[in-house]
Amino acid sequence: MKNKFKNYLYLFIALAFVFACEEDGPEVYNGQAFVSFTDQNGTLNVEEDSGSSEFTIGITKAFDTDVTVTLSVTDDTAVENADFILPSTTVVIPAGEYIGSFNIDPINDDVFNTPRAFSIEIVSVSSSQVNIGNENVDSYIKTVNIVNDDCPTQYSLWFGDLTVQDPGYPNIPATGDTTGDCDILLIDGDLSGFGAYSAPFELYFEPSFEGATNGTVNLPAQVYCTACSEGLDAVLTGSGTYDETTETIVLFWSLDRTDGASFGSGTHIITPN
Repeated sequence: MKNKFKNYLYLFIALAFVFACEEDGPEVYNGQAFVSFTDQNGTLNVEEDSGSSEFTIGITKAFDTDVTVTLSVTDDTAVENADFILPSTTVVIPAGEYIGSFNIDPINDDVFNTPRAFSIEIVSVSSSQVNIGNENVDSYIKTVNIVNDDCPTQYSLWFGDLTVQDPGYPNIPATGDTTGDCDILLIDGDLSGFGAYSAPFELYFEPSFEGATNGTVNLPAQVYCTACSEGLDAVLTGSGTYDETTETIVLFWSLDRTDGASFGSGTHIITPN
């Protein structure tokens, strides 16, 4: 997770360094200038009923003239002008500035369906002095999920950065995302705190009744690490509750070896940042 997180933050470290220079003294960043999406995640999530969502593109050096970035869209399960509208395929980063923005407008409907996706890519820059992205594909290509607002729960409240609180222990950073199915939250983070997890975990939501703003969550048995204890796997399971009003998940978890030996258990309080 740490290496992955470092890769995602590559652009942001560069941008933050430039911003710091802007505030504290003359610009000293001497690397090759490049533009990149500023969102850390490889996937951008847009609520179907959000109206319009704004995203940003950053540049690592300010220029004396405007820098124009051109975007390209590739349809997948989401189709442009049927499921979403991109009002403009150009993003202007004004002279002397580091950020430009663009909007994605999802088209709302009353149809119950799974999230639909398309990709958006930075394909050109007006200045020959500016590269497109860095070594990470996520820096210049994003998958965009249009998340259905007609799902039985508002599980999308937990998309993005999360804080996992384990009373008596340090907080655990995590992120939430969609699996492509309604009411299944994909959590990427070390939910046990043992530091050896190998994959994101799927958390299933079920409302207390139709239209309820609370209900139960279930974490079916999922492999936490492979052959990590005397050649045996460790498996994480859990169950608990969610509340959309307080935006809180309470998860009671247990980490056990496949022969039944227990590594530990606890309670997590999961909230969006």
